[in-house]
Amino acid sequence: MGYGIRDGDVIALDNEKAGALTMSVPLMDYQAGGDPADLWATQPAIRTVTGEIAREVGSIPIHHYRRTSDTDRERLAASPVAAMLRAPAPGYGGARWFEQVLLDLAIHDRWAALVDYDAAAGRLHLLRLPAHRVAVAVSGGRRVGVWWHPYDAEPVVIPLDRVVFDIAPSAMPYNDTGLDRGNSRLRTLSDLAAELDVVGDWRRQVVKNGGRIPAVIERPVDAPKWDDTAFQRFKSGIDSYKLGGGNEGGFPILEDGMKLRAADVFKPSEFDTAAIRNLTLIEACLLYHYPPELLGAREGTYSNIDAFREMKYGDVLGSWIVNLEQALNVGLLGAGVLRADEYIELNVDARLRGSFDAEAKSLAQATGRPWMTTAEARARKNLPYVAGTDELVTPLNVLVGDVANPHDTAPDEADRDDDPKADGAG
Repeated sequence: MGYGIRDGDVIALDNEKAGALTMSVPLMDYQAGGDPADLWATQPAIRTVTGEIAREVGSIPIHHYRRTSDTDRERLAASPVAAMLRAPAPGYGGARWFEQVLLDLAIHDRWAALVDYDAAAGRLHLLRLPAHRVAVAVSGGRRVGVWWHPYDAEPVVIPLDRVVFDIAPSAMPYNDTGLDRGNSRLRTLSDLAAELDVVGDWRRQVVKNGGRIPAVIERPVDAPKWDDTAFQRFKSGIDSYKLGGGNEGGFPILEDGMKLRAADVFKPSEFDTAAIRNLTLIEACLLYHYPPELLGAREGTYSNIDAFREMKYGDVLGSWIVNLEQALNVGLLGAGVLRADEYIELNVDARLRGSFDAEAKSLAQATGRPWMTTAEARARKNLPYVAGTDELVTPLNVLVGDVANPHDTAPDEADRDDDPKADGAG
């Protein structure tokens, strides 16, 4: 099966392999509960949590390696695969592209990309397929490819050797249609989001139509009776103090012995939405197994927040990292882009590093000797290479192993003989 790209869509040039699977693919993920993309666009809590996860994982550098032995590997920094990972698609940097596909996974429960070779540019590309137009094709209980529904063409099945994808587990992975779309987590928050929308509408209506003070006006029973004209005059005057009436911030002039009496119709404190928004943010964090303390949604101490930060790329984001690595390795290996002894790995250590001074000190203490050449140190500062700086310089007092730290010094034998305490004197 061949494919081409037109206006960002994958168009099938030959769809014979799709066979009986060629059928209409529904684009809507849900018949009820709202479109997850709409929830993401309109709910700040959902966007905050999913954006944080996608941004953090998407910005981790991804490297290409060759396994040379069970204990050694070679990084292929100049390979076509490494170039593709740095710039997966035209106009994209790696961090932004992977952030987008991780958002697809967080919102729609799936992501997919076409493996494409640009002959003119001489490089590999990963062309993202919008998640709301894809589904995993299942035949006989086996995944056979990814359904792609272009904007202006019939749906096609992209075979496994041309696509990289990932899909979250589902309670009902597929049905008689042979389509697996997963179940977006945002369905769980749809009811809460709808409730917040109703509460928000009510607040807007009260702010727009309600008075500026929580009180009612009492008119004496023996006051002169109003006719319709007088009543409408007084009502229009009161309305002018509402939002948009022209007298906002002022106060109406009372007449006929009227009195102002406090009423619990609404209170200004009820318009403090911080607690409601904070609760929604906590619910979204728990839904994605993300510590609310790291987003300020729940108060924490210095010690437990520091512990959460240390867990961030392990227990918290570890599954997202592993799933992305495995999807890339399985897909690129199936597409023939990776060889059997090659693999992709996210360089999580790059995000776990502390300051260079602290890291340098700890590594020197662990190894017992200097661990960086002059050439490597100059490269870190973007200084030009100087010949003869590739050797690792190790102090002579460290070579014999008498000292655990290269910054320590061993006492000379002469000094030891001259020291009376060395002979047990004193």
